[in-house]
Amino acid sequence: MQLNQNVLLDLRGQVDRLAVNLQPCRGNCLFPYLPTSFNLRQAYEREKPILAQGKLNGDRLAMEVADFPLALLDLRPGLRYQIVEQLGGNFNADLVVNLRNGHGQGNLAIDGVTLGTTAIGEVTAPWLTKIKPYNSNKASLKPLLANTKPRGH
Repeated sequence: MQLNQNVLLDLRGQVDRLAVNLQPCRGNCLFPYLPTSFNLRQAYEREKPILAQGKLNGDRLAMEVADFPLALLDLRPGLRYQIVEQLGGNFNADLVVNLRNGHGQGNLAIDGVTLGTTAIGEVTAPWLTKIKPYNSNKASLKPLLANTKPRGH
């Protein structure tokens, strides 16, 4: 790979796919390369595959994530209170992030939320964020969840 050249990666299995197209930043950017498009489909031992895709339009990257199982992250939000059960459910999101300034917004949803064997329902929330640049001391997303409301039951 040469610097300042486009990067194209397209890996395909029988049902899985990872495709990413990156272009070098020309101007004031948070990252040295910007994704012009990406597509992930991963179905390993799953009836419904994990899907993630995005496309750059101007400075804005529109992204969609569907059916990402939280169990893969092994989240245990109750450990502080001696609740050891894992958080479960499927994460879904529609997000738009401005790659020049890091501001983003969209909608998040978790279907079939569980804590261990306890069913919680569905959680939805609007999402706002500011992405830290890659060369800062902290590379992180800081979501501001508002109007988070469990649904179901």
